Amino acid sequence: AVRFLKNSPGIDPDAVGLLGMSEGGLVAPMVHTRFEPVAFLVLMAGPGVPGHEILVEQGIAMASAQGASPSAIDSVRSRQKRMMKAIRTAPDSTEMADQVRTILKKRGLPAAQAQSQIEQVTSPWFRFFVQHDPAPALRQVDVPVLALYGSKDLQVPPAQNVEPMREALRPSPSNDVTVRVLDGLNHLFQPADTGLPTEYAQIETTMAPKALRAVSSWIWEQTAAN
Repeated sequence: AVRFLKNSPGIDPDAVGLLGMSEGGLVAPMVHTRFEPVAFLVLMAGPGVPGHEILVEQGIAMASAQGASPSAIDSVRSRQKRMMKAIRTAPDSTEMADQVRTILKKRGLPAAQAQSQIEQVTSPWFRFFVQHDPAPALRQVDVPVLALYGSKDLQVPPAQNVEPMREALRPSPSNDVTVRVLDGLNHLFQPADTGLPTEYAQIETTMAPKALRAVSSWIWEQTAAN
Protein backbone atom coordinates (compact mmCIF):
# COMPACT_ATOMS: atom_id res chain seq x y z
CA ALA A 1 0.00 0.00 0.00
CA VAL A 2 2.84 2.40 0.84
CA ARG A 3 4.62 1.66 -2.42
CA PHE A 4 1.38 2.08 -4.36
CA LEU A 5 0.78 5.50 -2.82
CA LYS A 6 4.36 6.64 -3.36
CA ASN A 7 4.05 5.86 -7.05
CA SER A 8 0.55 7.31 -7.54
CA PRO A 9 0.06 10.56 -9.50
CA GLY A 10 -0.72 13.53 -7.29
CA ILE A 11 0.81 11.94 -4.19
CA ASP A 12 3.97 13.39 -2.65
CA PRO A 13 6.12 10.28 -2.05
CA ASP A 14 7.94 12.12 0.74
CA ALA A 15 4.71 12.73 2.69
CA VAL A 16 3.35 9.20 3.01
CA GLY A 17 3.10 7.87 6.56
CA LEU A 18 1.57 4.98 8.46
CA LEU A 19 -1.06 5.02 11.19
CA GLY A 20 -1.25 1.85 13.23
CA MET A 21 -4.00 1.09 15.73
CA SER A 22 -3.44 -1.39 18.58
CA GLU A 23 -1.63 -4.34 16.95
CA GLY A 24 -1.16 -2.02 13.98
CA GLY A 25 0.95 0.09 16.33
CA LEU A 26 3.22 -2.93 16.55
CA VAL A 27 3.26 -3.51 12.80
CA ALA A 28 3.83 0.06 11.56
CA PRO A 29 7.37 0.46 12.99
CA MET A 30 8.26 -2.98 11.59
CA VAL A 31 7.07 -1.95 8.13
CA HIS A 32 9.11 1.26 8.28
CA THR A 33 12.32 -0.32 9.59
CA ARG A 34 12.23 -3.60 7.64
CA PHE A 35 10.33 -3.14 4.41
CA GLU A 36 9.32 0.32 3.20
CA PRO A 37 10.43 3.62 4.78
CA VAL A 38 7.72 6.21 5.43
CA ALA A 39 7.74 9.90 6.38
CA PHE A 40 6.06 9.56 9.79
CA LEU A 41 4.36 7.11 12.15
CA VAL A 42 1.19 7.50 14.22
CA LEU A 43 0.85 4.75 16.82
CA MET A 44 -2.55 4.61 18.52
CA ALA A 45 -2.63 2.30 21.55
CA GLY A 46 0.57 0.71 20.30
CA PRO A 47 2.29 -1.89 22.50
CA GLY A 48 5.37 -0.71 24.36
CA VAL A 49 6.15 -4.07 25.96
CA PRO A 50 6.05 -7.71 24.75
CA GLY A 51 2.63 -9.18 24.06
CA HIS A 52 2.73 -11.72 26.88
CA GLU A 53 3.13 -8.89 29.40
CA ILE A 54 0.25 -6.94 27.86
CA LEU A 55 -2.11 -9.92 27.94
CA VAL A 56 -1.43 -10.57 31.62
CA GLU A 57 -2.03 -6.93 32.51
CA GLN A 58 -5.07 -6.80 30.22
CA GLY A 59 -6.72 -9.65 32.10
CA ILE A 60 -6.02 -8.00 35.44
CA ALA A 61 -7.31 -4.60 34.27
CA MET A 62 -10.55 -6.03 32.93
CA ALA A 63 -11.19 -8.10 36.05
CA SER A 64 -10.59 -5.04 38.21
CA ALA A 65 -12.92 -2.89 36.09
CA GLN A 66 -15.63 -5.52 36.53
CA GLY A 67 -15.30 -5.29 40.30
CA ALA A 68 -13.45 -8.53 40.94
CA SER A 69 -12.12 -9.15 44.43
CA PRO A 70 -8.37 -9.06 45.15
CA SER A 71 -8.31 -12.87 45.39
CA ALA A 72 -10.12 -13.20 42.06
CA ILE A 73 -7.67 -10.77 40.45
CA ASP A 74 -4.78 -12.85 41.82
CA SER A 75 -6.36 -15.91 40.20
CA VAL A 76 -6.65 -14.09 36.87
CA ARG A 77 -3.00 -13.02 37.11
CA SER A 78 -1.85 -16.56 37.86
CA ARG A 79 -3.95 -18.12 35.10
CA GLN A 80 -2.84 -15.57 32.50
CA LYS A 81 0.81 -16.11 33.40
CA ARG A 82 0.40 -19.88 33.05
CA MET A 83 -1.26 -19.41 29.67
CA MET A 84 1.48 -17.11 28.43
CA LYS A 85 4.19 -19.47 29.64
CA ALA A 86 2.56 -22.37 27.79
CA ILE A 87 2.33 -20.33 24.58
CA ARG A 88 5.92 -19.11 24.84
CA THR A 89 7.62 -22.35 25.81
CA ALA A 90 5.65 -25.17 24.15
CA PRO A 91 7.77 -26.79 21.41
CA ASP A 92 4.88 -26.98 18.94
CA SER A 93 1.20 -26.15 18.47
CA THR A 94 0.01 -29.59 19.58
CA GLU A 95 1.80 -29.40 22.92
CA MET A 96 0.68 -25.79 23.35
CA ALA A 97 -2.95 -26.76 22.71
CA ASP A 98 -2.72 -29.56 25.27
CA GLN A 99 -1.29 -27.26 27.93
CA VAL A 100 -3.82 -24.51 27.27
CA ARG A 101 -6.68 -27.04 27.25
CA THR A 102 -5.61 -28.24 30.70
CA ILE A 103 -5.54 -24.68 32.04
CA LEU A 104 -8.98 -23.89 30.60
CA LYS A 105 -10.44 -27.17 31.87
CA LYS A 106 -9.33 -26.33 35.42
CA ARG A 107 -11.04 -22.97 34.96
CA GLY A 108 -14.28 -24.80 34.14
CA LEU A 109 -14.70 -23.30 30.68
CA PRO A 110 -17.21 -25.14 28.44
CA ALA A 111 -15.56 -27.31 25.78
CA ALA A 112 -16.77 -25.19 22.84
CA GLN A 113 -15.43 -21.96 24.37
CA ALA A 114 -12.18 -23.68 25.31
CA GLN A 115 -11.70 -24.94 21.76
CA SER A 116 -12.32 -21.45 20.36
CA GLN A 117 -9.65 -20.00 22.67
CA ILE A 118 -7.22 -22.79 21.79
CA GLU A 119 -7.63 -22.08 18.08
CA GLN A 120 -6.95 -18.41 18.72
CA VAL A 121 -3.84 -18.81 20.86
CA THR A 122 -2.25 -21.40 18.58
CA SER A 123 -2.57 -19.20 15.47
CA PRO A 124 0.75 -17.98 13.99
CA TRP A 125 -0.07 -14.30 14.57
CA PHE A 126 -1.08 -14.79 18.20
CA ARG A 127 2.08 -16.76 18.91
CA PHE A 128 4.13 -14.02 17.26
CA PHE A 129 2.35 -11.29 19.22
CA VAL A 130 2.95 -13.05 22.54
CA GLN A 131 6.68 -13.45 21.86
CA HIS A 132 7.44 -10.17 20.09
CA ASP A 133 9.22 -7.28 21.83
CA PRO A 134 8.41 -3.98 20.05
CA ALA A 135 11.37 -2.09 21.53
CA PRO A 136 14.11 -3.03 18.99
CA ALA A 137 12.07 -1.77 16.02
CA LEU A 138 11.06 1.39 17.90
CA ARG A 139 14.70 2.15 18.71
CA GLN A 140 15.46 2.15 14.98
CA VAL A 141 12.71 4.56 13.96
CA ASP A 142 14.24 7.63 12.33
CA VAL A 143 11.11 9.63 11.44
CA PRO A 144 8.64 11.70 13.50
CA VAL A 145 6.39 9.62 15.77
CA LEU A 146 3.10 10.40 17.49
CA ALA A 147 2.09 7.77 20.06
CA LEU A 148 -1.35 8.16 21.64
CA TYR A 149 -3.08 6.25 24.44
CA GLY A 150 -6.48 6.47 26.09
CA SER A 151 -6.43 6.78 29.87
CA LYS A 152 -9.22 4.17 30.14
CA ASP A 153 -7.67 1.66 27.75
CA LEU A 154 -7.85 -1.79 29.36
CA GLN A 155 -6.45 -3.70 26.37
CA VAL A 156 -3.14 -1.82 26.07
CA PRO A 157 -3.04 -0.22 29.53
CA PRO A 158 -1.24 3.14 29.44
CA ALA A 159 0.25 2.64 32.92
CA GLN A 160 2.12 -0.35 31.51
CA ASN A 161 2.97 0.88 27.99
CA VAL A 162 3.49 4.65 27.94
CA GLU A 163 6.86 4.83 29.68
CA PRO A 164 8.32 1.80 27.83
CA MET A 165 7.21 3.45 24.57
CA ARG A 166 9.00 6.67 25.57
CA GLU A 167 12.09 4.73 26.64
CA ALA A 168 12.21 2.75 23.40
CA LEU A 169 11.85 5.88 21.25
CA ARG A 170 14.36 7.92 23.28
CA PRO A 171 17.48 6.40 21.64
CA SER A 172 15.86 6.38 18.18
CA PRO A 173 17.44 8.60 15.50
CA SER A 174 14.21 10.62 15.32
CA ASN A 175 14.33 14.02 17.00
CA ASP A 176 10.55 14.43 16.85
CA VAL A 177 8.70 12.11 19.23
CA THR A 178 5.40 12.87 20.98
CA VAL A 179 3.79 10.44 23.44
CA ARG A 180 0.43 11.51 24.90
CA VAL A 181 -2.35 10.05 27.04
CA LEU A 182 -5.83 11.35 26.21
CA ASP A 183 -8.02 11.50 29.29
CA GLY A 184 -11.27 9.54 29.46
CA LEU A 185 -10.82 7.52 26.26
CA ASN A 186 -10.85 3.75 25.83
CA HIS A 187 -8.85 1.42 23.57
CA LEU A 188 -10.79 2.63 20.52
CA PHE A 189 -10.37 6.26 21.60
CA GLN A 190 -14.05 6.59 22.42
CA PRO A 191 -15.23 8.52 25.49
CA ALA A 192 -15.85 5.73 28.01
CA ASP A 193 -17.06 5.02 31.53
CA THR A 194 -15.24 1.80 32.41
CA GLY A 195 -13.12 1.12 29.32
CA LEU A 196 -14.41 -2.45 29.10
CA PRO A 197 -14.76 -3.89 25.57
CA THR A 198 -18.45 -4.59 26.31
CA GLU A 199 -18.98 -0.81 26.14
CA TYR A 200 -17.51 -0.37 22.67
CA ALA A 201 -20.66 -1.09 20.65
CA GLN A 202 -22.83 0.91 23.07
CA ILE A 203 -20.90 4.17 22.63
CA GLU A 204 -22.33 6.34 19.87
CA THR A 205 -19.04 8.16 19.20
CA THR A 206 -16.84 6.24 16.77
CA MET A 207 -13.73 8.17 17.82
CA ALA A 208 -13.53 11.16 20.14
CA PRO A 209 -13.08 14.49 18.32
CA LYS A 210 -10.06 15.32 20.50
CA ALA A 211 -8.35 12.14 19.31
CA LEU A 212 -9.10 12.96 15.66
CA ARG A 213 -7.80 16.51 16.18
CA ALA A 214 -4.64 15.26 17.88
CA VAL A 215 -3.86 12.98 14.93
CA SER A 216 -4.88 15.27 12.08
CA SER A 217 -3.18 18.41 13.44
CA TRP A 218 0.05 16.49 14.08
CA ILE A 219 0.09 14.98 10.58
CA TRP A 220 -0.65 18.40 9.13
CA GLU A 221 2.38 19.83 10.95
CA GLN A 222 4.59 17.06 9.65
CA THR A 223 3.51 17.40 6.03
CA ALA A 224 2.79 21.14 5.70
CA ALA A 225 6.31 21.89 4.49
CA ASN A 226 5.79 19.44 1.60
